Amino acid sequence: MENKEKTNIFKASRDWTCNACVGHNGGLLSFWDMGRGYFKAADVLSEYVINNGRGADLLIYSIFFNYRHGMELYLKGYLTEIRNYNDKRADDFLNHDLPNKWKEIRKFVIKNKWNYPDESGDKLVDIVDDIIAVLSKHDPDSFHFRYHISKSGEINQDKLTLINIEELKLEMDKINNIFNFWWFMFGRLEEELRQKINDSFYYNL
Repeated sequence: MENKEKTNIFKASRDWTCNACVGHNGGLLSFWDMGRGYFKAADVLSEYVINNGRGADLLIYSIFFNYRHGMELYLKGYLTEIRNYNDKRADDFLNHDLPNKWKEIRKFVIKNKWNYPDESGDKLVDIVDDIIAVLSKHDPDSFHFRYHISKSGEINQDKLTLINIEELKLEMDKINNIFNFWWFMFGRLEEELRQKINDSFYYNL
């Protein structure tokens, strides 16, 4: 006998704007899109703390985790596209390591001459280098802000005393802008490749 769910969580609301489409119903089905969602969630929580002056101690774990996980999903999204572009395997990086994923993307960005300076003169790759290093140092396996204790029972973040949420958001805004710019440039690269394939096809007719 089939168990019927008594909750209305998975039933349509009268207010269609509250009905989130998931899975094969038109939901987000890429690393990149999911990364955007995690960044947006972290932005909303950060802005709540900044604008209201409360909730910092409670929300910092969700904020940091969402930014960190959003970064991880962005990197996985880039790697998927880069490896597909280069006709390589794209399924061997399903872990939480940031530096190794970034290393391959970094080479691709420099090779394609996308490493422009920002308004302060810092090269985009250097900005990402710094953030990747910080996130990896304080949350190497994506567990340090997901739980308050480690798998061995030790207190996570026992060496930190505070995190400046305003500065965290400013830094992650930079990252978000850089990644969106590179995503745009990658789309142009793919379009150029498709055009070359089409031109070659018609040339050989």
